[in-house]
Amino acid sequence: MFLLDTGLPFADAATPAPLREAFDTLLDTLGNLAGDAEPALFVEVFWSALHGLVSLTSSGRLPRREASRRLEVLVDRFAGTGH
Repeated sequence: MFLLDTGLPFADAATPAPLREAFDTLLDTLGNLAGDAEPALFVEVFWSALHGLVSLTSSGRLPRREASRRLEVLVDRFAGTGH
């Protein structure tokens, strides 16, 4: 999962427009929740966690039956509403 090269540059002038637009959408949505963290860094961490959950669930490494609860925990924590 961590070694596959997609050939797509990230955080670079050569990053394809759809990827930049997707990141900007996340930044617009989550950036104001970053607190003391740099907004772009905060969004990278959120995206990484979300990507990991999806990849591990899709591959069967995490049971699907808890997928919605994991997503809820992630979103609640990043939104600052988790307990």
